[in-house]
Amino acid sequence: MENSNENDSNLNQDKTNDRIREDTKIGVTYGKWTTLTYFFNMIIGAGILTIPVGFQKSGLILAPIFMVFVSFLSYITVTYMVEVQASGNAIAKHLEKEEKQEENTINSGNSGKKEKTIEDETDSENSETQRLIEPNNSKITKEDMESDSSKNKKENQEEELLGEEKQKLKKYEDSEFSITKRLEMGYLSELFLGKTGVIIFYIALVLYLYGCLSIYSVSVPTTLSRVISSFSMGKLHFSEYNSYYLYLTIFALVTIPWAFFRFQNTKILQLFTMSLRNVCIFTMIVLLITYISDGKGADPKNLKWFSVGGLPNLFGASIFSMMCHHSISGLISPVRNKRKINTYVLVDFIVITLIYILLALFAVLSFGDVTKSKCGSDPGPPCKIQPLITLNFSSYHIRFFANFLALFPVFTLTTNFPMMAITLKFNIEIIVTRRFKCKSWVRPFFALAAAIPPIIIAFSTRNIGFLVNLTGNYAGLIIMFPIPSLLLWASRRKLKKILGHSHPENIHKTPFKHDFWVWLILGWSLFCFGLATYNVATGNF
Repeated sequence: MENSNENDSNLNQDKTNDRIREDTKIGVTYGKWTTLTYFFNMIIGAGILTIPVGFQKSGLILAPIFMVFVSFLSYITVTYMVEVQASGNAIAKHLEKEEKQEENTINSGNSGKKEKTIEDETDSENSETQRLIEPNNSKITKEDMESDSSKNKKENQEEELLGEEKQKLKKYEDSEFSITKRLEMGYLSELFLGKTGVIIFYIALVLYLYGCLSIYSVSVPTTLSRVISSFSMGKLHFSEYNSYYLYLTIFALVTIPWAFFRFQNTKILQLFTMSLRNVCIFTMIVLLITYISDGKGADPKNLKWFSVGGLPNLFGASIFSMMCHHSISGLISPVRNKRKINTYVLVDFIVITLIYILLALFAVLSFGDVTKSKCGSDPGPPCKIQPLITLNFSSYHIRFFANFLALFPVFTLTTNFPMMAITLKFNIEIIVTRRFKCKSWVRPFFALAAAIPPIIIAFSTRNIGFLVNLTGNYAGLIIMFPIPSLLLWASRRKLKKILGHSHPENIHKTPFKHDFWVWLILGWSLFCFGLATYNVATGNF
Protein backbone atom coordinates (compact mmCIF):
# COMPACT_ATOMS: atom_id res chain seq x y z
CA MET A 1 0.00 0.00 0.00
CA GLU A 2 2.83 2.37 0.88
CA ASN A 3 4.62 1.55 -2.38
CA SER A 4 1.44 2.27 -4.31
CA ASN A 5 1.08 5.71 -2.66
CA GLU A 6 4.75 6.39 -3.31
CA ASN A 7 4.37 5.49 -6.99
CA ASP A 8 1.31 7.73 -7.29
CA SER A 9 3.23 10.55 -5.64
CA ASN A 10 6.16 10.08 -8.03
CA LEU A 11 3.80 9.96 -11.01
CA ASN A 12 2.12 13.20 -9.92
CA GLN A 13 5.52 14.77 -9.34
CA ASP A 14 6.64 13.77 -12.85
CA LYS A 15 3.50 15.31 -14.33
CA THR A 16 4.03 18.49 -12.34
CA ASN A 17 7.68 18.57 -13.39
CA ASP A 18 6.62 18.31 -17.03
CA ARG A 19 4.15 21.15 -16.59
CA ILE A 20 6.55 23.53 -14.86
CA ARG A 21 8.90 23.24 -17.83
CA GLU A 22 6.18 24.58 -20.13
CA ASP A 23 6.68 28.20 -21.14
CA THR A 24 9.07 29.01 -18.26
CA LYS A 25 11.75 30.77 -20.28
CA ILE A 26 12.49 34.39 -19.45
CA GLY A 27 12.62 36.68 -22.47
CA VAL A 28 13.89 40.25 -22.52
CA THR A 29 15.25 41.45 -19.16
CA TYR A 30 15.02 44.96 -17.69
CA GLY A 31 16.63 47.13 -15.01
CA LYS A 32 15.63 48.99 -11.86
CA TRP A 33 13.60 51.86 -13.32
CA THR A 34 11.68 49.68 -15.75
CA THR A 35 10.91 47.32 -12.86
CA LEU A 36 9.56 50.18 -10.75
CA THR A 37 7.51 51.41 -13.73
CA TYR A 38 5.96 48.03 -14.53
CA PHE A 39 5.08 47.32 -10.90
CA PHE A 40 3.58 50.80 -10.55
CA ASN A 41 1.51 50.35 -13.70
CA MET A 42 0.32 46.89 -12.63
CA ILE A 43 -0.77 47.94 -9.13
CA ILE A 44 -2.24 51.39 -9.71
CA GLY A 45 -5.24 50.74 -11.94
CA ALA A 46 -8.85 51.78 -12.27
CA GLY A 47 -9.40 50.88 -8.61
CA ILE A 48 -8.04 54.25 -7.51
CA LEU A 49 -11.20 55.91 -8.87
CA THR A 50 -13.38 53.91 -6.42
CA ILE A 51 -11.37 54.61 -3.23
CA PRO A 52 -12.68 58.12 -2.34
CA VAL A 53 -16.26 56.94 -1.75
CA GLY A 54 -14.88 54.26 0.62
CA PHE A 55 -12.90 56.95 2.48
CA GLN A 56 -16.03 59.06 2.87
CA LYS A 57 -17.99 56.15 4.40
CA SER A 58 -15.15 54.97 6.69
CA GLY A 59 -14.01 58.33 8.02
CA LEU A 60 -10.98 60.59 7.68
CA ILE A 61 -9.08 58.98 10.57
CA LEU A 62 -10.01 55.32 10.19
CA ALA A 63 -9.75 55.17 6.38
CA PRO A 64 -6.04 56.14 6.02
CA ILE A 65 -5.07 53.80 8.89
CA PHE A 66 -7.03 50.96 7.29
CA MET A 67 -5.56 51.70 3.86
CA VAL A 68 -1.99 51.58 5.20
CA PHE A 69 -2.75 48.31 7.02
CA VAL A 70 -4.20 46.63 3.90
CA SER A 71 -1.26 47.91 1.84
CA PHE A 72 1.18 46.51 4.42
CA LEU A 73 -0.47 43.06 4.41
CA SER A 74 -0.58 43.12 0.63
CA TYR A 75 3.16 43.84 0.52
CA ILE A 76 3.79 40.93 2.91
CA THR A 77 1.97 38.49 0.61
CA VAL A 78 3.91 39.84 -2.39
CA THR A 79 7.14 38.92 -0.56
CA TYR A 80 5.55 35.50 0.07
CA MET A 81 5.02 35.07 -3.67
CA VAL A 82 8.66 36.03 -4.35
CA GLU A 83 9.87 33.38 -1.88
CA VAL A 84 7.49 30.77 -3.35
CA GLN A 85 8.72 31.64 -6.85
CA ALA A 86 12.32 31.03 -5.69
CA SER A 87 11.34 27.76 -3.98
CA GLY A 88 9.62 26.58 -7.15
CA ASN A 89 12.76 27.38 -9.15
CA ALA A 90 14.93 25.42 -6.67
CA ILE A 91 12.68 22.35 -6.89
CA ALA A 92 12.50 22.55 -10.69
CA LYS A 93 16.32 22.71 -10.92
CA HIS A 94 16.69 19.83 -8.46
CA LEU A 95 14.31 17.59 -10.43
CA GLU A 96 16.03 18.45 -13.72
CA LYS A 97 19.42 17.68 -12.16
CA GLU A 98 18.19 14.27 -10.97
CA GLU A 99 16.86 13.45 -14.43
CA LYS A 100 20.18 14.40 -16.07
CA GLN A 101 22.08 12.20 -13.60
CA GLU A 102 19.81 9.26 -14.42
CA GLU A 103 20.31 9.83 -18.17
CA ASN A 104 24.09 10.06 -17.72
CA THR A 105 24.11 6.82 -15.70
CA ILE A 106 22.16 5.00 -18.41
CA ASN A 107 24.35 6.41 -21.20
CA SER A 108 27.60 5.62 -19.39
CA GLY A 109 26.46 2.04 -18.82
CA ASN A 110 25.58 1.50 -22.48
CA SER A 111 28.56 3.20 -24.10
CA GLY A 112 31.45 2.89 -21.66
CA LYS A 113 33.91 1.44 -24.17
CA LYS A 114 33.03 3.97 -26.81
CA GLU A 115 33.53 6.87 -24.42
CA LYS A 116 36.86 5.44 -23.34
CA THR A 117 38.08 5.28 -26.93
CA ILE A 118 37.01 8.89 -27.50
CA GLU A 119 38.85 9.95 -24.35
CA ASP A 120 42.01 8.16 -25.50
CA GLU A 121 41.81 9.87 -28.88
CA THR A 122 41.29 13.22 -27.19
CA ASP A 123 44.32 12.68 -24.93
CA SER A 124 46.40 11.74 -27.97
CA GLU A 125 45.29 14.87 -29.82
CA ASN A 126 46.04 17.03 -26.78
CA SER A 127 49.55 15.59 -26.40
CA GLU A 128 50.24 16.13 -30.10
CA THR A 129 49.01 19.72 -29.82
CA GLN A 130 51.18 20.21 -26.74
CA ARG A 131 54.27 19.01 -28.67
CA LEU A 132 53.52 21.52 -31.42
CA ILE A 133 53.19 24.37 -28.93
CA GLU A 134 56.20 23.65 -26.71
CA PRO A 135 58.99 24.59 -29.19
CA ASN A 136 57.41 28.03 -29.73
CA ASN A 137 57.19 28.65 -25.96
CA SER A 138 60.96 28.33 -25.67
CA LYS A 139 61.39 31.38 -27.94
CA ILE A 140 59.42 33.94 -25.93
CA THR A 141 61.07 37.40 -26.23
CA LYS A 142 61.33 40.20 -23.68
CA GLU A 143 58.84 42.28 -25.68
CA ASP A 144 56.32 39.43 -25.50
CA MET A 145 56.74 39.23 -21.72
CA GLU A 146 56.23 42.99 -21.31
CA SER A 147 53.17 42.81 -23.59
CA ASP A 148 51.73 39.95 -21.55
CA SER A 149 52.43 41.83 -18.33
CA SER A 150 50.58 44.96 -19.49
CA LYS A 151 47.75 42.79 -20.78
CA ASN A 152 47.45 41.05 -17.40
CA LYS A 153 47.44 44.43 -15.64
CA LYS A 154 44.63 45.62 -17.87
CA GLU A 155 42.65 42.47 -17.24
CA ASN A 156 43.14 42.86 -13.48
CA GLN A 157 41.92 46.44 -13.63
CA GLU A 158 38.84 45.35 -15.59
CA GLU A 159 38.12 42.66 -13.02
CA GLU A 160 38.39 45.23 -10.23
CA LEU A 161 35.99 47.50 -12.10
CA LEU A 162 33.42 44.73 -12.14
CA GLY A 163 33.37 45.25 -8.41
CA GLU A 164 31.46 43.71 -5.60
CA GLU A 165 28.10 44.11 -7.35
CA LYS A 166 29.12 41.81 -10.22
CA GLN A 167 30.42 39.23 -7.80
CA LYS A 168 27.18 39.31 -5.86
CA LEU A 169 25.23 38.91 -9.09
CA LYS A 170 27.35 35.91 -10.06
CA LYS A 171 26.86 34.42 -6.61
CA TYR A 172 23.11 34.96 -6.99
CA GLU A 173 22.99 33.19 -10.37
CA ASP A 174 24.86 30.19 -8.91
CA SER A 175 22.33 29.80 -6.09
CA GLU A 176 19.72 27.04 -6.21
CA PHE A 177 17.09 29.63 -5.32
CA SER A 178 17.89 32.12 -8.08
CA ILE A 179 14.78 32.92 -10.13
CA THR A 180 15.75 31.83 -13.63
CA LYS A 181 12.40 30.30 -14.62
CA ARG A 182 9.04 32.03 -14.92
CA LEU A 183 6.59 29.90 -12.92
CA GLU A 184 3.00 31.16 -13.04
CA MET A 185 0.78 31.17 -9.97
CA GLY A 186 -1.30 28.33 -11.42
CA TYR A 187 1.79 26.10 -11.79
CA LEU A 188 2.94 26.98 -8.27
CA SER A 189 -0.51 26.08 -6.92
CA GLU A 190 -0.25 22.72 -8.69
CA LEU A 191 3.29 22.13 -7.47
CA PHE A 192 2.66 22.95 -3.81
CA LEU A 193 -1.10 22.69 -3.17
CA GLY A 194 -2.11 19.87 -5.51
CA LYS A 195 -5.40 19.50 -7.38
CA THR A 196 -7.52 21.24 -4.74
CA GLY A 197 -5.23 24.25 -4.67
CA VAL A 198 -5.27 24.55 -8.46
CA ILE A 199 -9.08 24.39 -8.58
CA ILE A 200 -9.47 27.05 -5.86
CA PHE A 201 -6.90 29.32 -7.51
CA TYR A 202 -8.37 29.15 -11.01
CA ILE A 203 -11.94 29.61 -9.77
CA ALA A 204 -10.86 32.68 -7.77
CA LEU A 205 -8.83 34.05 -10.70
CA VAL A 206 -11.61 33.57 -13.26
CA LEU A 207 -14.20 35.17 -10.95
CA TYR A 208 -11.83 38.06 -10.26
CA LEU A 209 -11.23 38.64 -13.99
CA TYR A 210 -14.97 38.45 -14.69
CA GLY A 211 -15.51 40.98 -11.91
CA CYS A 212 -12.90 43.36 -13.36
CA LEU A 213 -14.39 43.09 -16.85
CA SER A 214 -17.88 43.71 -15.46
CA ILE A 215 -16.66 46.84 -13.67
CA TYR A 216 -15.08 48.07 -16.91
CA SER A 217 -18.28 47.29 -18.83
CA VAL A 218 -20.36 49.35 -16.40
CA SER A 219 -17.89 52.22 -15.94
CA VAL A 220 -17.46 53.17 -19.62
CA PRO A 221 -21.18 53.55 -20.58
CA THR A 222 -21.94 55.17 -17.20
CA THR A 223 -19.28 57.80 -17.86
CA LEU A 224 -20.47 58.46 -21.41
CA SER A 225 -24.14 58.74 -20.39
CA ARG A 226 -23.23 61.25 -17.64
CA VAL A 227 -20.93 63.37 -19.81
CA ILE A 228 -23.04 63.46 -22.97
CA SER A 229 -26.38 63.23 -21.11
CA SER A 230 -29.59 63.11 -23.21
CA PHE A 231 -29.66 63.55 -26.99
CA SER A 232 -31.83 62.85 -30.04
CA MET A 233 -31.22 60.98 -33.30
CA GLY A 234 -34.05 61.93 -35.65
CA LYS A 235 -37.23 60.74 -33.99
CA LEU A 236 -35.34 58.72 -31.43
CA HIS A 237 -34.69 60.42 -28.09
CA PHE A 238 -32.17 59.00 -25.64
CA SER A 239 -32.35 60.10 -22.02
CA GLU A 240 -29.34 59.79 -19.74
CA TYR A 241 -30.81 56.54 -18.42
CA ASN A 242 -31.52 54.95 -21.82
CA SER A 243 -28.30 56.12 -23.46
CA TYR A 244 -26.39 53.89 -21.04
CA TYR A 245 -27.61 50.82 -22.93
CA LEU A 246 -26.72 52.36 -26.30
CA TYR A 247 -23.16 53.10 -25.14
CA LEU A 248 -22.86 49.63 -23.59
CA THR A 249 -23.87 48.06 -26.92
CA ILE A 250 -21.28 50.14 -28.78
CA PHE A 251 -18.66 49.27 -26.14
CA ALA A 252 -19.42 45.56 -26.61
CA LEU A 253 -19.20 45.76 -30.41
CA VAL A 254 -15.83 47.55 -30.18
CA THR A 255 -14.16 45.42 -27.50
CA ILE A 256 -15.46 41.84 -27.90
CA PRO A 257 -13.73 41.18 -31.28
CA TRP A 258 -10.33 41.91 -29.66
CA ALA A 259 -10.80 38.92 -27.34
CA PHE A 260 -10.18 36.61 -30.33
CA PHE A 261 -6.59 37.88 -30.69
CA ARG A 262 -3.40 37.51 -28.67
CA PHE A 263 -1.66 40.44 -27.02
CA GLN A 264 2.03 40.79 -27.75
CA ASN A 265 4.38 43.76 -27.57
CA THR A 266 1.97 45.76 -25.39
CA LYS A 267 4.77 47.94 -23.99
CA ILE A 268 3.65 51.05 -25.93
CA LEU A 269 0.03 50.55 -24.85
CA GLN A 270 1.12 50.14 -21.21
CA LEU A 271 3.25 53.29 -21.32
CA PHE A 272 0.41 55.26 -22.95
CA THR A 273 -2.13 54.04 -20.38
CA MET A 274 0.23 54.71 -17.46
CA SER A 275 1.10 58.21 -18.71
CA LEU A 276 -2.56 59.10 -19.20
CA ARG A 277 -3.45 57.70 -15.77
CA ASN A 278 -0.68 59.62 -14.00
CA VAL A 279 -1.62 62.90 -15.71
CA CYS A 280 -5.24 62.32 -14.70
CA ILE A 281 -4.38 61.60 -11.04
CA PHE A 282 -2.03 64.59 -10.80
CA THR A 283 -4.65 66.88 -12.39
CA MET A 284 -7.37 65.73 -9.98
CA ILE A 285 -5.17 66.27 -6.92
CA VAL A 286 -4.17 69.77 -8.08
CA LEU A 287 -7.78 70.76 -8.84
CA LEU A 288 -8.98 69.43 -5.46
CA ILE A 289 -6.26 71.34 -3.59
CA THR A 290 -7.18 74.51 -5.52
CA TYR A 291 -10.87 73.99 -4.70
CA ILE A 292 -10.13 73.60 -0.96
CA SER A 293 -7.69 76.55 -0.86
CA ASP A 294 -10.41 78.77 -2.38
CA GLY A 295 -12.52 78.11 0.73
CA LYS A 296 -15.10 75.96 -1.07
CA GLY A 297 -14.32 72.71 0.72
CA ALA A 298 -16.53 70.65 3.02
CA ASP A 299 -17.29 71.64 6.60
CA PRO A 300 -15.26 69.27 8.85
CA LYS A 301 -18.22 69.09 11.27
CA ASN A 302 -20.30 67.34 8.60
CA LEU A 303 -17.71 64.68 7.77
CA LYS A 304 -17.29 61.18 9.17
CA TRP A 305 -14.05 60.63 11.05
CA PHE A 306 -14.23 57.06 12.37
CA SER A 307 -16.93 54.72 11.00
CA VAL A 308 -16.31 50.97 11.19
CA GLY A 309 -19.51 50.32 9.25
CA GLY A 310 -17.98 51.80 6.11
CA LEU A 311 -14.92 49.54 6.10
CA PRO A 312 -16.30 46.79 3.83
CA ASN A 313 -16.77 49.41 1.08
CA LEU A 314 -13.17 50.55 1.48
CA PHE A 315 -11.82 47.01 1.80
CA GLY A 316 -13.23 45.89 -1.56
CA ALA A 317 -11.88 49.01 -3.27
CA SER A 318 -8.46 48.72 -1.59
CA ILE A 319 -8.02 45.08 -2.64
CA PHE A 320 -9.11 45.95 -6.16
CA SER A 321 -6.50 48.73 -6.09
CA MET A 322 -3.58 46.72 -4.64
CA MET A 323 -3.88 43.57 -6.72
CA CYS A 324 -0.74 42.41 -8.54
CA HIS A 325 -0.18 38.96 -6.99
CA HIS A 326 -1.50 36.96 -9.94
CA SER A 327 1.11 38.62 -12.20
CA ILE A 328 4.16 38.46 -9.90
CA SER A 329 5.99 35.83 -11.96
CA GLY A 330 5.74 37.84 -15.16
CA LEU A 331 6.90 40.99 -13.36
CA ILE A 332 9.90 39.71 -11.39
CA SER A 333 11.30 37.03 -13.72
CA PRO A 334 12.77 39.47 -16.30
CA VAL A 335 14.34 41.73 -13.63
CA ARG A 336 18.15 41.68 -13.91
CA ASN A 337 19.02 42.37 -10.27
CA LYS A 338 16.45 40.24 -8.43
CA ARG A 339 18.30 40.44 -5.11
CA LYS A 340 16.63 43.82 -4.47
CA ILE A 341 13.19 42.91 -5.77
CA ASN A 342 11.49 43.28 -2.35
CA THR A 343 12.97 46.80 -2.04
CA TYR A 344 11.65 47.78 -5.48
CA VAL A 345 8.18 46.52 -4.58
CA LEU A 346 8.28 48.31 -1.21
CA VAL A 347 9.10 51.64 -2.88
CA ASP A 348 6.16 51.23 -5.27
CA PHE A 349 3.76 50.25 -2.47
CA ILE A 350 4.74 53.29 -0.37
CA VAL A 351 4.35 55.73 -3.30
CA ILE A 352 1.05 54.21 -4.45
CA THR A 353 -0.43 54.14 -0.92
CA LEU A 354 0.45 57.82 -0.47
CA ILE A 355 -1.18 58.69 -3.82
CA TYR A 356 -4.36 56.78 -2.89
CA ILE A 357 -4.60 58.48 0.50
CA LEU A 358 -3.90 61.98 -0.84
CA LEU A 359 -6.47 61.73 -3.64
CA ALA A 360 -9.14 60.26 -1.36
CA LEU A 361 -8.55 62.73 1.50
CA PHE A 362 -8.67 65.77 -0.79
CA ALA A 363 -11.83 64.41 -2.45
CA VAL A 364 -13.59 63.97 0.91
CA LEU A 365 -12.41 67.40 2.14
CA SER A 366 -13.80 68.90 -1.09
CA PHE A 367 -17.15 67.12 -1.61
CA GLY A 368 -17.65 65.11 1.59
CA ASP A 369 -20.71 67.08 2.80
CA VAL A 370 -22.37 67.75 -0.58
CA THR A 371 -25.88 66.27 -0.89
CA LYS A 372 -26.57 66.73 -4.62
CA SER A 373 -26.81 63.20 -6.05
CA LYS A 374 -25.28 63.69 -9.53
CA CYS A 375 -23.05 66.16 -11.31
CA GLY A 376 -24.35 67.59 -14.56
CA SER A 377 -22.55 67.73 -17.89
CA ASP A 378 -22.60 71.55 -17.85
CA PRO A 379 -20.74 73.95 -15.53
CA GLY A 380 -22.49 74.00 -12.18
CA PRO A 381 -22.34 73.16 -8.47
CA PRO A 382 -20.49 70.04 -7.23
CA CYS A 383 -22.19 66.78 -6.29
CA LYS A 384 -21.56 64.16 -3.62
CA ILE A 385 -18.64 61.77 -4.12
CA GLN A 386 -19.47 59.47 -7.03
CA PRO A 387 -18.60 55.74 -7.40
CA LEU A 388 -16.00 56.91 -9.93
CA ILE A 389 -14.36 60.09 -8.62
CA THR A 390 -13.73 61.35 -12.17
CA LEU A 391 -17.50 61.93 -12.53
CA ASN A 392 -17.27 64.63 -9.84
CA PHE A 393 -15.41 66.81 -12.34
CA SER A 394 -18.01 66.67 -15.14
CA SER A 395 -19.52 69.98 -13.93
CA TYR A 396 -16.17 71.75 -13.48
CA HIS A 397 -16.18 75.24 -15.01
CA ILE A 398 -13.00 74.74 -17.09
CA ARG A 399 -14.46 72.46 -19.74
CA PHE A 400 -11.15 71.02 -20.96
CA PHE A 401 -10.39 69.57 -17.52
CA ALA A 402 -14.02 68.56 -17.04
CA ASN A 403 -14.13 66.53 -20.27
CA PHE A 404 -10.62 65.12 -19.94
CA LEU A 405 -11.16 63.82 -16.39
CA ALA A 406 -14.72 62.65 -16.95
CA LEU A 407 -13.75 60.70 -20.08
CA PHE A 408 -10.56 59.27 -18.58
CA PRO A 409 -12.19 55.88 -17.73
CA VAL A 410 -13.42 55.61 -21.31
CA PHE A 411 -9.89 55.80 -22.74
CA THR A 412 -8.12 53.56 -20.24
CA LEU A 413 -10.79 50.93 -19.55
CA THR A 414 -11.60 50.47 -23.24
CA THR A 415 -7.94 49.59 -23.85
CA ASN A 416 -7.74 47.47 -20.67
CA PHE A 417 -10.85 45.40 -21.48
CA PRO A 418 -9.32 43.48 -24.44
CA MET A 419 -6.11 42.64 -22.55
CA MET A 420 -8.08 41.44 -19.51
CA ALA A 421 -10.47 39.47 -21.73
CA ILE A 422 -7.55 37.75 -23.50
CA THR A 423 -6.03 36.84 -20.12
CA LEU A 424 -9.37 35.39 -19.00
CA LYS A 425 -9.72 33.51 -22.30
CA PHE A 426 -6.38 31.77 -21.82
CA ASN A 427 -7.23 30.79 -18.24
CA ILE A 428 -10.61 29.35 -19.28
CA GLU A 429 -8.80 27.42 -22.02
CA ILE A 430 -6.32 26.00 -19.47
CA ILE A 431 -9.16 24.86 -17.18
CA VAL A 432 -11.15 23.21 -19.98
CA THR A 433 -8.26 21.60 -21.86
CA ARG A 434 -6.90 20.04 -18.68
CA ARG A 435 -10.09 18.01 -18.40
CA PHE A 436 -11.25 17.61 -22.01
CA LYS A 437 -9.61 17.26 -25.41
CA CYS A 438 -10.74 20.22 -27.52
CA LYS A 439 -10.59 20.59 -31.29
CA SER A 440 -9.40 23.79 -32.94
CA TRP A 441 -12.92 24.96 -33.85
CA VAL A 442 -13.78 25.14 -30.14
CA ARG A 443 -11.16 27.80 -29.36
CA PRO A 444 -13.21 30.84 -30.55
CA PHE A 445 -15.84 29.94 -27.96
CA PHE A 446 -13.29 30.53 -25.18
CA ALA A 447 -13.06 34.17 -26.32
CA LEU A 448 -16.86 34.49 -26.32
CA ALA A 449 -17.03 32.87 -22.88
CA ALA A 450 -14.57 35.49 -21.60
CA ALA A 451 -16.04 38.62 -23.19
CA ILE A 452 -19.84 38.16 -23.28
CA PRO A 453 -20.79 37.40 -19.60
CA PRO A 454 -19.38 40.77 -18.32
CA ILE A 455 -21.50 42.59 -20.91
CA ILE A 456 -24.59 40.66 -19.77
CA ILE A 457 -23.80 41.60 -16.15
CA ALA A 458 -23.45 45.25 -17.20
CA PHE A 459 -26.90 45.09 -18.80
CA SER A 460 -28.27 43.65 -15.54
CA THR A 461 -26.77 46.14 -13.06
CA ARG A 462 -25.14 49.57 -13.03
CA ASN A 463 -24.06 49.40 -9.41
CA ILE A 464 -20.29 49.85 -9.62
CA GLY A 465 -19.94 49.81 -5.82
CA PHE A 466 -21.63 46.40 -5.61
CA LEU A 467 -19.37 44.93 -8.32
CA VAL A 468 -16.20 46.37 -6.75
CA ASN A 469 -17.08 45.02 -3.31
CA LEU A 470 -18.09 41.61 -4.66
CA THR A 471 -14.94 41.30 -6.78
CA GLY A 472 -12.52 42.60 -4.16
CA ASN A 473 -14.04 41.07 -1.02
CA TYR A 474 -14.28 37.53 -2.36
CA ALA A 475 -12.22 36.56 -5.43
CA GLY A 476 -9.62 39.31 -4.88
CA LEU A 477 -9.38 38.48 -1.18
CA ILE A 478 -8.58 34.81 -1.94
CA ILE A 479 -5.88 35.64 -4.51
CA MET A 480 -4.26 38.36 -2.40
CA PHE A 481 -4.17 36.78 1.08
CA PRO A 482 -5.00 33.07 1.66
CA ILE A 483 -3.41 31.59 -1.48
CA PRO A 484 0.04 33.27 -1.07
CA SER A 485 0.05 32.33 2.64
CA LEU A 486 -0.86 28.68 1.94
CA LEU A 487 1.67 28.53 -0.90
CA LEU A 488 4.41 29.76 1.44
CA TRP A 489 3.53 27.19 4.11
CA ALA A 490 3.28 24.31 1.61
CA SER A 491 6.46 25.30 -0.30
CA ARG A 492 8.57 25.24 2.86
CA ARG A 493 7.29 21.75 3.70
CA LYS A 494 7.95 20.48 0.18
CA LEU A 495 11.47 21.95 0.16
CA LYS A 496 12.34 19.97 3.29
CA LYS A 497 10.85 16.82 1.74
CA ILE A 498 12.69 17.09 -1.60
CA LEU A 499 15.95 18.91 -0.72
CA GLY A 500 16.22 17.70 2.87
CA HIS A 501 16.11 19.55 6.19
CA SER A 502 19.66 20.88 5.74
CA HIS A 503 19.04 22.55 2.38
CA PRO A 504 20.60 26.03 1.78
CA GLU A 505 18.58 29.02 2.95
CA ASN A 506 16.28 30.60 0.37
CA ILE A 507 18.00 33.83 -0.71
CA HIS A 508 14.54 35.30 -1.45
CA LYS A 509 13.15 34.42 1.96
CA THR A 510 10.50 36.92 3.03
CA PRO A 511 11.46 39.35 5.82
CA PHE A 512 8.18 38.28 7.48
CA LYS A 513 9.29 34.68 7.88
CA HIS A 514 7.67 33.90 11.24
CA ASP A 515 4.50 31.80 11.18
CA PHE A 516 2.77 34.57 13.13
CA TRP A 517 2.38 36.60 9.94
CA VAL A 518 0.82 33.68 8.07
CA TRP A 519 -1.76 33.11 10.80
CA LEU A 520 -2.43 36.85 11.06
CA ILE A 521 -3.17 37.08 7.34
CA LEU A 522 -5.37 33.96 7.35
CA GLY A 523 -7.29 35.27 10.39
CA TRP A 524 -7.61 38.69 8.76
CA SER A 525 -8.98 37.03 5.61
CA LEU A 526 -11.69 35.20 7.58
CA PHE A 527 -12.65 38.41 9.38
CA CYS A 528 -12.92 40.36 6.12
CA PHE A 529 -14.85 37.56 4.44
CA GLY A 530 -17.41 37.64 7.25
CA LEU A 531 -17.60 41.43 7.20
CA ALA A 532 -18.09 41.47 3.42
CA THR A 533 -20.84 38.84 3.62
CA TYR A 534 -22.66 40.90 6.25
CA ASN A 535 -22.22 43.98 4.08
CA VAL A 536 -23.75 42.27 1.02
CA ALA A 537 -26.58 40.70 3.06
CA THR A 538 -27.59 44.06 4.54
CA GLY A 539 -27.25 45.87 1.20
CA ASN A 540 -24.68 48.32 2.60
CA PHE A 541 -22.56 49.02 -0.48
